[in-house]
Amino acid sequence: MSEWVVPNGAVGTPHTIEIWTGTLGSGTFRCPMGDALGVRRGIWPEFDPGPVKKPELVDFALQPVMEALDSVERDGELPADVLADLGSGGRFGPIHRGVRRWAVHATRNYLAAYPPGGTDSDGISWAPVIPGWMYRRRFIPPDRRGIGNYRIRVWGRCYRSLDGRVHEIRVPTYSSAGRERTKAEEAVAAFIVASAGADVETVRVREFYCLEGKAGHLLYEGSPAEVVDFHREVGAPALASVVNSTEYRPGDPCVKCRYRVGCRGLPAAPGLLGIEDRRRPRRTWSVSNGRYYRACPAKDHLRRSRLPTAWKLERSAAAERGRSIHDHLHVRHRHWPGVPCAPDEEPMWTSEPDGAELDAALLMLRQHAEVCPLRGLPTGAEIRYEPSLAFDDTNADVVVKVEPDLLYTDRGSWVWREVKTTRAASSRGFDSLESLPQIALAVLVLGRQLLGGDRRQSRVELEVLRPNGVDLRQFDPFSRELQQEARDVIRRLVTDWHRDEEFAPRPGPECARCEVRRWCPDALPEESA
Repeated sequence: MSEWVVPNGAVGTPHTIEIWTGTLGSGTFRCPMGDALGVRRGIWPEFDPGPVKKPELVDFALQPVMEALDSVERDGELPADVLADLGSGGRFGPIHRGVRRWAVHATRNYLAAYPPGGTDSDGISWAPVIPGWMYRRRFIPPDRRGIGNYRIRVWGRCYRSLDGRVHEIRVPTYSSAGRERTKAEEAVAAFIVASAGADVETVRVREFYCLEGKAGHLLYEGSPAEVVDFHREVGAPALASVVNSTEYRPGDPCVKCRYRVGCRGLPAAPGLLGIEDRRRPRRTWSVSNGRYYRACPAKDHLRRSRLPTAWKLERSAAAERGRSIHDHLHVRHRHWPGVPCAPDEEPMWTSEPDGAELDAALLMLRQHAEVCPLRGLPTGAEIRYEPSLAFDDTNADVVVKVEPDLLYTDRGSWVWREVKTTRAASSRGFDSLESLPQIALAVLVLGRQLLGGDRRQSRVELEVLRPNGVDLRQFDPFSRELQQEARDVIRRLVTDWHRDEEFAPRPGPECARCEVRRWCPDALPEESA
């Protein structure tokens, strides 16, 4: 592997590397280059990113939970007093009332499962370790990277048995439906825990499901010698990958990244949202956020906070049918990129629709074959499947996120394809950009040529699949009239959200369909909604 070099946009000479285990997590919520820069001490941005504007409300819903547990386990406060303060908002920072309700639920569940001074199901009594453990290593002289100090930290609740022979870390997670921990996270966490004492005989890594109030699966259990082997095989290579990465993956991490100004992975798009106001805290925005906010400001905030959702509401039969079709097309197009879809193909489901929705989905896939974008695609055309795009609207200080269903090139021009499904007999419900904000955003992105390429064949396509037919509509992103309509649609979605810092609930009919209503103190009773 080639030597990592401080990239353009950063200056200085790194002397220390400090990594948290969460950096080893999977998913698109991490930018590898951002992590490689962020773990190094001794470098700083070449260009001033401007003042840090803290959000009005706590933006990490597990933070007040951890602080409340510290008050009980470290400071000896009574659980009832801490829960009362957490619920009233008197402590633990400015917290949205919905997040506060969630934090009380999570904290109460943890203390019920692990009462202070009690024993666990194995009869072990535990002493909390606050602050948690950290692994340190120093090199004199510095190593081949020029680094003299390494620090590896673990996030979670750390404990040692009273006799010191067992060390355990419990990682609070929102629910059992959360993301799966990587083996690298497990290996490095176990390594840190094992390194924290000479008398330790057993190391444990487990999760705690805050929603359900129960300990999750035991992710790892072993002796210190076994931990060292596990770390050598899995953890150490993953840490090296973080330190040496040069891949840019813009998105959520760009909000807090100090190196975003001039970053070659984050295209600047001043004015994309049509707002001139940099006073608000820097945030991300997507069309989905716009829809959530329009339904209810609190809904958008609670979803951004990643609070557990009501599965039945979020995963309705119609919604699952749409997801299944999108997933099939994604898998199918990637699997055979040079072969257009055929009407009689076997579906490549990742999750099969239920009941009557299965029949409708099969009919829709037959209709798709008629307008499959792979049909007639020129040799050498570039295809991008559900790419995660991000643009920096520097006028609004917002990172705009969007995931097209498909991007492909037609004679050097970018074509943006979106797919919609409906059981309706016609597609008249998709006649205006007001009902198609993702098409409006696509028009603005291609109209400003933010993806580059030749503009002559560039277009936005909307594929509407119905059981009894299919419509394929095209939008010219360089039409001045269409661009103005698109700007108006996006501006209406963004304006109120951008200036809002409280995200108060808006009780009404939407409460009945709200998947985070459980956490909202103002939600209407189901029968009223």
